[in-house]
Parts: sequence; C-alpha cells; structure tokens
Amino acid sequence: MVSPRGTLALVLGLLLVGSSGCAAVGGTPVPGDVVVREAVDPSFVFGTDSSPVDELAATVVTDVGRYWERTMPRVFGREWTELDGGFFSVDTVDPTNSSPPCAEEVTELSGNAYYCVAVDAVVWDRAALLPVLRAHYGQSAVVLVLAHELGHAVQQRLDESPPARTDPVFVETTADCFAGSYFRWVVDGGSARLVMDDGDVEDALRALRAFADLPEQHGSDPHGDARDRSRAFRRGYAAGPGACAA
Repeated sequence: MVSPRGTLALVLGLLLVGSSGCAAVGGTPVPGDVVVREAVDPSFVFGTDSSPVDELAATVVTDVGRYWERTMPRVFGREWTELDGGFFSVDTVDPTNSSPPCAEEVTELSGNAYYCVAVDAVVWDRAALLPVLRAHYGQSAVVLVLAHELGHAVQQRLDESPPARTDPVFVETTADCFAGSYFRWVVDGGSARLVMDDGDVEDALRALRAFADLPEQHGSDPHGDARDRSRAFRRGYAAGPGACAA
C-alpha cells in the first residue's frame, strides 16, 4: 500500500486527551468566524453525515479545486483534473465505520487528514479533527488543512520534484506553500464561496505552527518545524504557486 501524504499525526497529541475528547490547545478558543458565503452540498463526499463541518469541508475542497482549475494552466501549462478517488469524511469515534483509502483501520485516521496517493483521494476526520480546529483556531484552520492536502494532489499532477528534493519535509512544505497561494487568492477576492482577511490568515498560521514538528520529532513522518512551515506558507502567499515549485 502506498503511504498517504500529508498526515497530521502530531495534531492528535495536541488536540485530544484520551477518551475525554478535546483539550484546550494553545491560545484562546476562537469565536465562530464565518468565511463561507456560498456553501456547497457535501453529498458528493463519501461517508458524509451532511453536518455543518462536512458542509464547510465540501465548500473548501470545491473552492480549492476551482482555484487550481484556473491556476495550473496559467502557471504550469497543465490542466487540473478532479481527484479520481474523490473525498472521504470519516467519523473516527464510530468503530463500525469502514476504513478509508490508505488506512487499514478507522483509528489510523483519528485526528488526521491526508492525501492518499494510491487512489488520488483526500480523507478527513470529521469527529476529532475538523470540529476541534474550528473551535480553537477558526474556520480558516479547516481551510488550511484541506488546502494543504489538495496541495499534495497538485504535486502528484506536476510530478516534477527532482530526486534530490523528494525528502518528506520538502514535500510537506511545498504543500504548505501551495496552500498559501490559495489563501492569497481568497483574500484578494478571487473566490465566489469564501471570504477571508488578514486575521483569518493569522489564525491559520497559528494552527500551522501547532502542526509543526518539534525538533525531537523530525522522524518518521516529518512535516517541517514551525519556521519551515510558516515560511513556506508565506512564500506561496506572497509570490504565488510558481515560487512553490521552483
């Protein structure tokens, strides 16, 4: 089985405490911010419960797709293609759920989202990841996670990483960079579905720093430290996706 790209295993330790559910994470909980102006029905998402959090996720992945549909031909001379495997929402609290792509057990997804290279799909935990992100960092943190995972789909379509630059940290920070370029498009008014401002960007960056590797965790599934990840996001935000792939 091909390993999924972009897993957020570190967030589980930050956001969950045993069976008691979510714990307070760095900073004050964020009030319910609204970045959605045109919601998308999540019925196309496999396993959805049509909850508000899945509606937000469906809106985000649809919007990110539209961004790359417009951007890839202009910047990279390639056409964007929809994900062959689609999108999967999983309730990891329910052990009777079927395992998503690139996972043998539902519990492997707990507190995670990832891009599954094997079937070209994006998977998220709607129970223990997205609601906690939204509660503590705001909706823009959910936008960031899903834009990052679709950034891996962009990498797969470009398939241009030179062999020397396929180390995990490079792969992950490039996805952060692509996410930053998408955020800039939304902030500049390019999106018909989402509205974000500088405050939403800062909320997303706070979440990104929480996902970053600690120095002693730069091991089995490294994503880069807080400086790596923030710098990559800001590079995409300031210079666009062409700078991410350079």
